[in-house]
Amino acid sequence: MTEDHPLNPKSPYAASKISDETFVMAFSELYGFKPVILRLFNVYGPKQSRVYAGVIIEFIRRISRG
Repeated sequence: MTEDHPLNPKSPYAASKISDETFVMAFSELYGFKPVILRLFNVYGPKQSRVYAGVIIEFIRRISRG
């Protein structure tokens, strides 16, 4: 999916992420700075639950069997 793909949120959480980005863009126009917005997907860390980290663990498991 490209960055210019049309946004069509399916949940209030997704809609809030879009509104946050829109707010940052409006703020940057008003105050003249170049924003950087990171859309991180499946970030993995030591305190993340197994439910959310499952795909990362599965990738590691499959690579290590290689």
